Amino acid sequence: MLGFTHLTFALFLEGNTSLINVTLASFGSLFPDIDTFGVLSKVVKNKPRNLKHRGILHTPFVYVVILCIYYFIFGNFGIAPFIVGVFSHLFLDFITVEGIPIFYPISSRKFHIIGFRTGSLVDVSMSFFFLFFFILRLFKLI
Repeated sequence: MLGFTHLTFALFLEGNTSLINVTLASFGSLFPDIDTFGVLSKVVKNKPRNLKHRGILHTPFVYVVILCIYYFIFGNFGIAPFIVGVFSHLFLDFITVEGIPIFYPISSRKFHIIGFRTGSLVDVSMSFFFLFFFILRLFKLI
């Protein structure tokens, strides 16, 4: 899915429109694609398959471990909006043709359901649908 779709879906799901929650959810929604931004994309380009795009950063296991470590250290779920953003990203990529490696590190095989294409009319339409309902919630119209 497009970055805008990931962003709007996370904001749609988050529910709380406080600045900190919106910021964490937004950051989380784009975090799994951090390997495609700027310098990181050039560094990751020649790495093993699991470090390339839709590799290790697109597996749920990594984020469950991060959440457990965070909870163990801080004793709360203060990063819940970030996790909502990340898992919304993984879900949207799971419904695309490319899929995600949901069983990594056991297997690097990518799985998908439905099979939408990134950048398709469905992708773009979903982003505006999610944006519309987020704006309604932001202005307390729903």
